[in-house]
This record gives sequence, C-alpha cells and structure tokens, in this order.
Amino acid sequence: MTLTQEGYRPRLVDRQLARILGVAGAVSLDGPKWCGKTWTALNHGESAFYVADPAGGFRNRELAHLDPTVALGGTRPH
Repeated sequence: MTLTQEGYRPRLVDRQLARILGVAGAVSLDGPKWCGKTWTALNHGESAFYVADPAGGFRNRELAHLDPTVALGGTRPH
C-alpha cells in the first residue's frame, strides 16, 4: 500500500524513480516549489515521517533531534 494522494497524476519521473529505489537506499527529489515532489515521493513511499510537521509544537523535529533512528523507522521505502 503506497501513500498515493487522491488525484495523483503519474509523472515522467515515476518509472525512473521506481527503478532507482530498487537499487539505492535513498533518493533526493529536488525541484522548484509546487512541482509535485511531495506527491511523487508519497506515491512511491510506504511510510513517512514529517520533521517539519507543526502538530504538537514540532514534536517530530524534537524527536528526530533526540533520537535520529525514530525518523528512519517505518515500512520501506520510507
């Protein structure tokens, strides 16, 4: 089960990203704001950890600072 958002439109990079994720342990998606990086990543991910989530006073950021392994946990690809 992926984290694909409702209304996701497949992108040209999807096949290439899937191939790279099959080989590499990590991938960096770079690009301008609002180009679809987050939705593309969620389309290929099984779990996510939002460091910049303002919920609970940025609790996830503090957790990641105290114990980085918390941010790396979850079903892969993460």
